[in-house]
Amino acid sequence: MDQMGHSGAARPVNPEEPWLQVLGSRYFTAWLAEQNVSVALTTYQTAKLFLIGRQPDDRISVFERTFNRSMGLWGSADSQTLWMSSQYQLWRFENSLSPATTHDGYDRVYIPRAAHTTGDLDIHDVVAI
Repeated sequence: MDQMGHSGAARPVNPEEPWLQVLGSRYFTAWLAEQNVSVALTTYQTAKLFLIGRQPDDRISVFERTFNRSMGLWGSADSQTLWMSSQYQLWRFENSLSPATTHDGYDRVYIPRAAHTTGDLDIHDVVAI
């Protein structure tokens, strides 16, 4: 057993329970609405890119995708482009929606447009010049 008391055996998965739970503070969705923003973040511990916003009923909205060792993330000032680094690739995502349009309640739909495959660069920060 490890220090947390886990035996190392795979834990049974209950299909009724989410494998991941995202919680915000009590006023997080109100702050998102007040600032008129959403949040994009990566975490290499879970190999995820998260896009976090709010739903019309003020519940938190979470969209996630898996990218091995996702780390560096940069977004353009006009919110049309995202660049993200992963284990062996540098990804460029572009918003596919026209201004003032929505799709399933979302005002941005980011589509991967390019992936530059490299060696294991361990990119932690991304910036476009």
